[in-house]
Amino acid sequence: MATRYENPALVKCEDCHLDVWTSTADNPQHEKHLGDLSCQVCHSLAYKNCYSCHVAIDEKGLPFRTSAPSEMYFEIGRNPIRSSERPYKYVVLRHVPTSADTFNYYGENLLPNFNELPTWKYATPHNIQLHTPQNESCNACHGNKDLFLTEEDVSPVEREANKGVIVTDVPEPK
Repeated sequence: MATRYENPALVKCEDCHLDVWTSTADNPQHEKHLGDLSCQVCHSLAYKNCYSCHVAIDEKGLPFRTSAPSEMYFEIGRNPIRSSERPYKYVVLRHVPTSADTFNYYGENLLPNFNELPTWKYATPHNIQLHTPQNESCNACHGNKDLFLTEEDVSPVEREANKGVIVTDVPEPK
């Protein structure tokens, strides 16, 4: 398996909420977006994202892990693992704490292919709510650039790695 999302036994929202997938007439947002947006895009909240994990040396010369402070974010991006099982155009993304120089303590250039994989990854946060700030109305999401992972949100040294998940056209307000 390349990711945990390839596990056939993985629990999905529709396992418990099949009615959402079979009867959308009472919910215009589901009618319009079901299949294009992962459930978490509308029903998740901000959650912890980590940055720049490194191995460093303490004052005694012993290696230890350090990282930039974690932050609470909610970012919608393009789906990096789009498939028939995950057909969504937009998904929630989380930042993983790696950087090109994460392992410099052990030697130089130990992540030579750093830019080949995004540091913003497909996420399925477990903080699901029926009502969230982004699903209050169409324009709570549409036109709300703060919800979408844009180039300005990504560190310049990570932009090449994340070009496939960065949203270049935020949906227009309704």
